[in-house]
Amino acid sequence: MLPVTSLSSLPEPSSNPFFPSRKVKGLGRIMSSEFSKISLIVGISVGGKNHEDQSLSALVDGINAIHEQAEANPRIKSKITSCSINVCDTLQRQNCGLDGTMNDDERLAESKKAGEEWIKDNTPILNRLKVKYTVEDWEKWRLDDKYGDARKLVDELFKNDPEFQAAMETSIKDVSVRFIERHKKKNLESASAKPPSLDESLVADRTCQYLLEEIAVIMVMWSKEEKDCKKIVLYPAKMTPALAYGYNKLVPNQKQFKWQKFSFKSLPDSSKTLSAHKEDELPSNSLSLQRQSESVVDPINDEERRLHLIVKTICGTIMQNSNYSQSEKMTMLSEYTCKVSEKMTMLSKYTCKVKSFFKEEALCMDSPSSTQATAARYERGVSV
Repeated sequence: MLPVTSLSSLPEPSSNPFFPSRKVKGLGRIMSSEFSKISLIVGISVGGKNHEDQSLSALVDGINAIHEQAEANPRIKSKITSCSINVCDTLQRQNCGLDGTMNDDERLAESKKAGEEWIKDNTPILNRLKVKYTVEDWEKWRLDDKYGDARKLVDELFKNDPEFQAAMETSIKDVSVRFIERHKKKNLESASAKPPSLDESLVADRTCQYLLEEIAVIMVMWSKEEKDCKKIVLYPAKMTPALAYGYNKLVPNQKQFKWQKFSFKSLPDSSKTLSAHKEDELPSNSLSLQRQSESVVDPINDEERRLHLIVKTICGTIMQNSNYSQSEKMTMLSEYTCKVSEKMTMLSKYTCKVKSFFKEEALCMDSPSSTQATAARYERGVSV
């Protein structure tokens, strides 16, 4: 008989929405009693760990929760009507090739490619948004007919306002450190044995251009007033001193255009009980699960018994996740079943019973009452 596939070949829990590792904080203040429409602008810094994977997933969950609360409560007059995902890809061309080895076209091409990869990798997460959303790249704004006037306005402020110059100097020092760290990290990951040294004057100039372009787009173009609509930029950091000064000087309609910083809270890693256990160990709640498993299936061997317990633990984790509706949970159960089946190298008596077990759960999607009953049984820890 062929052996069951190794447990390590199962889908990686840490990249799975069944196992959220982060929760977003700071979105509670985005709703307003002054405006009927809320338009969200999510700023994406391509390559930043807080803008992808579990972090992005946590943000999507947070936006969905606020949207659903507003829709369900008639006393909340303002509603989230749109969400713009602004991928700041080609803005990052300013921190490409800081050693002077790339020309302008190469830097632009590299930053565009990174943006395209970000969109491809994170579209499945964005598709979970329950509000209407669009994805816009940085070139949309940089090539807009009105960008030239916006940039001229910012350049004039930089040329003539000593306070803005001081704010820019502080911001250049802070942001250039991030540029240099990213450059060093990239070189460490490359095959280059001896990376070229940085040109400090080039780094300072590129950082300055980065900040001026950022202010022109965000503070001049994104802040355009819309009737009875409040625009809110969501970003996991506060504004740089340069951005904050630009906001105070260049945004006249500050009631209708806000910058909302949010942060993340780490959650207990529920996947550790699945991915970190030793071959001769079971998940922490294995005793109760083992008793339940005996009434469901008679495993052929210990390897299959461990797989069965893992699957049941995943099932319980899905059902206990409050971020999803019952129908969504049943869809997840069905999808995970398919993933497990794909990883199996045999169809033994045990495999057939596990598939039958999950097929029963997936069919519950057609019956709300059955779905609720199944969920209730999982929450009580009762075998089905």
